[in-house]
Amino acid sequence: MAEKSLSHFLGFLVILLGYMLYEQSQERKKLYELSIDADLAIRDLTIAVDSQKKYIKQLETSYYFLYNSYNNPIQQKKSFQ
Repeated sequence: MAEKSLSHFLGFLVILLGYMLYEQSQERKKLYELSIDADLAIRDLTIAVDSQKKYIKQLETSYYFLYNSYNNPIQQKKSFQ
């Protein structure tokens, strides 16, 4: 009887350990998928930030040229003549 209960107990432990390993593998799979999604989001946001930097640089350049053409005394003198 003791041998039978010992074998049942060991069988229960094997099943329990198998289930725990299955749960860990499922959790790791979810974390891996989340990390892939986060990596894709980071790449998209990096591209968006780079394009915004380029746009801001274009605005600064156009503003610089526009501002300097109106406030340049030589340009103003030529336009009044």
